[in-house]
Amino acid sequence: MDNLIIRAKIRQNLKNVGTLPSIVSNLIKVLNNPRSSARDIARVISMDPGLSARLLRLVNSAYYGFRTEVLDVQKAVGLVGFNVIRSFTFCVTVFDSLFNLQGLPGFNKEDFWTHSFGSGVVARSIASMLRMGNPEDYFIAGLLHDIGKVFILQFFNTSFLKIAQSTVKEDISFIQAERQVMGNLDHTLIGRWAMEEWGLPELLNRSVQFHHDPYQDEKFYSFVRIVTLADNYCKEKRIGFGGDQILSHQYETLSREVGLTPAVKDRIQQQVQQEIVMYSKLIFNNKKNRITVNG
Repeated sequence: MDNLIIRAKIRQNLKNVGTLPSIVSNLIKVLNNPRSSARDIARVISMDPGLSARLLRLVNSAYYGFRTEVLDVQKAVGLVGFNVIRSFTFCVTVFDSLFNLQGLPGFNKEDFWTHSFGSGVVARSIASMLRMGNPEDYFIAGLLHDIGKVFILQFFNTSFLKIAQSTVKEDISFIQAERQVMGNLDHTLIGRWAMEEWGLPELLNRSVQFHHDPYQDEKFYSFVRIVTLADNYCKEKRIGFGGDQILSHQYETLSREVGLTPAVKDRIQQQVQQEIVMYSKLIFNNKKNRITVNG
């Protein structure tokens, strides 16, 4: 496949991937402005009635446990904080269009969401444990690490079907199958192109591109390795399904490097399960929930 043709097709069709480009771009601008208030952020969120309704559902959920019901978006923003708002917006917008896509054999939308969301929660948990930067940046990176697969499914579904079949027949990883079917292309590169089109920070872009081999990225290695760990943790614990359950040969080394012991993994899993249950109600809009959380 010609890389330029594929990138152009992705650029032309980004508008079909939910409301992510517009709502997130506007929200990032407001959040990055030190003068922004809860009212400014609420004004952006209120432009999307569906997003507003789900934010209020989140704030009024048992997860937060506020004593009185919150009915105002501005108050909700003030209660949960700006970082949570940013992560929430990414979480509920990036997958909206995914659940309108036609399914293919070997691809379960709910299980894919669970793997992506779980990776975000795990990445945030590890970053918090290590006291590394803003944990919500790690959540977004984990959430979006496999976004390139959504584009392959949406725009190149014949190739996606061949890839999914190859992972089963040949017992190989999804990325190995991608490279067999699509030449030098895979979801990491396609995902980075999408992130660049959305104007997201280089830190996030590179975590998408190098999450299968963080050692390739010297500039952001300490960040990217957390996303790699989160992705593999979810495979190990069978949290959702992102295309295969084959662990990276780097997983054990990286786990020792950051102190991801069995005891720490158990604590993280409790947090993952709690957040999956809570957020899945927002994502699926009361649809039958078929999430997979094992381990």
